[in-house]
Amino acid sequence: MSIKPAKKHQFPIKGGAYTDVTELIRLRHAAREIDSVTIDKSSNPLSGLLTSKFRGRGIDFAEVRRYEPGDDVRTIDWRVTARTQIAHTKLFQEEKERPVLILVDQSHSLFFGSVFSFKSVLAAQAAALIAWVSLENGDRVGGIVFAETGHREVRPRRSKHAVLRLLNEINDFNHRLNKDRRNEDSATDYLSEALLNVRRVAKHGSTIFLISDYDHFSKDALLHLRQLSRHNDIIGVHVSDPMEHNLPSPDLYTITDGQQRVQIDTADKKNRSEYEQQYERHLQQTRIEFNKLKSPLFELSTGNNVIQSLADSYHSIRAQLRDIHLPAPIDSWPPAIGWWILGALALIGMFYGMYFIYRIWQKNAYRREALVKLEHIKSQFSDDKTGYLNECNQLLKRVALTHYARSEVAHLTGERWVSFLDTAADTKEFSMGEGQALIHGQYTNNVNYDIDALHEISKYWIAKHRTVNTLSVGDAV
Repeated sequence: MSIKPAKKHQFPIKGGAYTDVTELIRLRHAAREIDSVTIDKSSNPLSGLLTSKFRGRGIDFAEVRRYEPGDDVRTIDWRVTARTQIAHTKLFQEEKERPVLILVDQSHSLFFGSVFSFKSVLAAQAAALIAWVSLENGDRVGGIVFAETGHREVRPRRSKHAVLRLLNEINDFNHRLNKDRRNEDSATDYLSEALLNVRRVAKHGSTIFLISDYDHFSKDALLHLRQLSRHNDIIGVHVSDPMEHNLPSPDLYTITDGQQRVQIDTADKKNRSEYEQQYERHLQQTRIEFNKLKSPLFELSTGNNVIQSLADSYHSIRAQLRDIHLPAPIDSWPPAIGWWILGALALIGMFYGMYFIYRIWQKNAYRREALVKLEHIKSQFSDDKTGYLNECNQLLKRVALTHYARSEVAHLTGERWVSFLDTAADTKEFSMGEGQALIHGQYTNNVNYDIDALHEISKYWIAKHRTVNTLSVGDAV
C-alpha cells in the first residue's frame, strides 16, 4: 500500500478570539479536501446503508492476508493456508453507517491564543471540519459541547440540520467565554461529566472525537474514556498554542485573565525550563493514555492552518497502517501434500470402481453364455417348434439352477415353473403370453405358438431375472 504525501491546502480561514458561525458553515467546502480517517477496528455487529472503511468480520469478503497473532482463528482461510503452507486469514467488509460523536471543549482554559486564533476557535473549526467530513461520508453526525457551565447535546443524525445545530451550539458556548466566569472554579471536572454523558448516549460502534487541550484530564475522565474505548473508536484532538510550548523572548511581560494582572519575567532560564518541561510532561502523559487505548491523537496548534493540520493527521494515520500481504504466487509443482492425498484417494477409488465393474461382468458371464446358446438353438430349430420348445425350456432351467439354489427350482414344473419365470423377471408373458407353451407343449407333438415371441421373452428373462422367494411363489400357485 503506497501512501502519497498529503497535499497542501490553501483554503482561507479567519482567526480571532471568537468564532463566526458563517465561517464554520463555510468550512463545508474545505472538508471535501480532507480524506476520512481509517482505523483497523470494527465492533458494531449491525449493518447499515453505507460501505464502511472499517475492516473486520462482516458481510462481504474483502481480501486475504497473512495470519498475525491476535487475528480471529475462525476467519482463517484454510484453502490458501493449505496451498501456501503459511496461515492466511480472511478480511471482510461491513456495510453500515457509523454514528460520529464530536465532543468539543469550550472551557476557559481554551480561551487563549498568541498567533492566529484562540484555542477555543481552533477547536470549533476542527469540530466543524470533522462534522462536514463525516457527513460527506454518509455517517450520522452529532456531538456534545461542554464547558464549566454545563453541556449541550446534539443527537447523531445523517442530515445537514444536525451539523448546523451542532455548529450553532459551539458558537453559543464560544461567545459566552469570558463573559460569565462564576462557575469556572467550581466545575473543575466538567470533562468527566461530559464523558459520563457520552457513555449514556453513545451506541456501540460509534466514532468519538474528543477535541480539548486536556487541561482537566482527571482520573475519572480517563476511566470513562477507557470504558468508551471498549466498544467505540476514540480519536483524540489536542489543541495548543505555541506560547504553551515556549515562553516568549526574554523580557518582562504583563498578562491578564480579564480580572487580574500579573507580571512574568521570561528571562529566567530556570523558569523557562520548568515551564517547557511541565507542558511536555502534560502532553506526553496525554499521548501515553491514548496509546494505551490504541487510539490516535491529533495535535493541532493555533500557529498552523487547521485544514492542513487535520489533513496531515489523517495522512499520518494512513501511513501507520500495515500493508496488505497478498499470498505469494503458487507454483504448480510440487503440489501440496493435500493434493497428493487427494490423488491417492482418487486412484484408490478408480481401482475399486474397476474391480467392482469386473466382478459384475464376471458374475453375469453365465447370462452371456446362455444368450449365445439361445441364439444357437433358434438357428438350429427354427422350423421345429417342438424341438425349440424343449431346448429352450432346458436352457431356462439350467440358467435358473445356476443362479438359484437347486432345492428351490429343480422340482418346479408346469404352472409353478411358468409362475416362477414371471416372478423372477417381473413379467406376465410366461403365464399369459407365448410362454404358456412351456406348461404342456413339451409333451405334445403338434404345439402351436410363435417361436419369435417365445424367443424374445426368453432372452428378456435370461438378461433380467433376479432373486425371488421361490417357496412363496410355489405356495401361491
